[in-house]
Amino acid sequence: RGWLSGGDALDKIPFCGCSVAAVNNCLYVLGGLSRGSALRCVWQYDPILNSWSEVCPMLTARAYCKAGVMDNKLYVVGGVSRCQGRLSPLQSAEVFDPETGEWSEVPSMPFSKAQVMPTAFLADILKPIATGLTTYRGKLYVPQSLYCWPFFVDAGGEIYDPKTKSWAEMPVGMGEGWPAKQAGTKLSAVVDDELYALDPSGSLDSAKLKVYDHQDDSWKVVSEEVPVTHDHNDAESPYLLASFLGKLHVIIRD
Repeated sequence: RGWLSGGDALDKIPFCGCSVAAVNNCLYVLGGLSRGSALRCVWQYDPILNSWSEVCPMLTARAYCKAGVMDNKLYVVGGVSRCQGRLSPLQSAEVFDPETGEWSEVPSMPFSKAQVMPTAFLADILKPIATGLTTYRGKLYVPQSLYCWPFFVDAGGEIYDPKTKSWAEMPVGMGEGWPAKQAGTKLSAVVDDELYALDPSGSLDSAKLKVYDHQDDSWKVVSEEVPVTHDHNDAESPYLLASFLGKLHVIIRD
C-alpha cells in the first residue's frame, strides 16, 4: 500500500503550485493552481487509513504559499492569488487547527521594508513576497523578497509571535544574511533548536550549510561543501532541506 494509491482523490488534488505540511500524524496538501487560478482546497492524507480526504478549505485561495507547524497548528503565509487577471502576491496569513478542523485569520504580514521603496515606479514593479517559513524559538520566521519575474531582491523578513498575535521585523543580520536559494526561495530547517540553511551561491555542484547564531545575529558556515546540483535557469526548486529524527536531510532531484 502506498500513499499515492489514493485512486480518484489524487486526480482532484492540484499538485501544481501547492504546499505541503504534516501535523498530528497527517499530511496536508494546501492550495495550488488550476487553469491559472489559485485554489482554497485542502487535502488530508491519513497514513493509518491510507486514504485521502478533502477538509475545510483555506479562507483565501493561494498558490505557492509557505506552510509551517507550531503548537500542533498549521500556518500558511503569503503565496499568490488571481487579481485583475493576473497572479499577485498575498500578504495575508491564516492558521488551521486540526482539532476543530477550522481555519482562522492571522494578522497580515506588514512587509515593512516594501513600504519604503525609493520611487513609485519601483514600488509598482517590485512586489513583496514571502520566500520561506520556519518555526524557530517559539515564533514563525518569514524571510521575504521583492519580486519581479525572474528577478528577486532580498528584503529581510518578519517574525510572527502567536502569543501577542503580532509581527515584528526580523533582526538585520538574520534577514540580510539568510542564504537565498533557487528562484528566490529560502529553505531552512531546525534541528535541536538550531536554525540551518543552505547557501548555493558560488558553485553549481555544491552548497554551504550555514547555522544562525542568534546571539551574534549572524550566519556561520558549518559545512563548506554539501553535494547538490542547481540550475539557476530552472524556476523549480532543485533540492529541499528537511529535518528528520534529529538530523538534516538534503533531498535532490534525479
